[in-house]
Amino acid sequence: TIKPYFYRFKNMIVMVDNLEENEMINRNFGSVFIPGIDFYSKLLIGNRLRINTTISFADYKNKDTNSQVDGTNKISVANMFSLYNSNHSFNINYKFLSSTFYSYKADIPDYYVINLSYIFTISNSLNLSFGIDNLKNTAPRDQSLTSFPEKRIYANISFEYN
Repeated sequence: TIKPYFYRFKNMIVMVDNLEENEMINRNFGSVFIPGIDFYSKLLIGNRLRINTTISFADYKNKDTNSQVDGTNKISVANMFSLYNSNHSFNINYKFLSSTFYSYKADIPDYYVINLSYIFTISNSLNLSFGIDNLKNTAPRDQSLTSFPEKRIYANISFEYN
């Protein structure tokens, strides 16, 4: 699937990280024009392997200054490789982001993140999941844009009652 887009915002307000204060804040970016294109692909190999890919190209421009909007990337690539059957799913997620632009400080260079997860479906209403976020994260630690930039191991139990 190919999705071109041309967004025009007269007043773009976005929730962003305020890394200095370790909080989320709303920021007004003013008048913004975003031309871009997304490429989506989904591939099934046999009945056990699924590969999803999204490649995005976008050019976030402040219409008043004709400069790139702070905190934006021009290229992103996301892949998910999933081996699965009726009760098990093992997933590898890979995300690449081109450099993150800032007008008031040095750009964050290109980086990628790899996450792993495993989901075991015990019944229609009970799932166990385990994973490692940031198994590999090449973003500089002092400039990471994620809440948990270090490797994080997690386990979840989810129960759905109908």
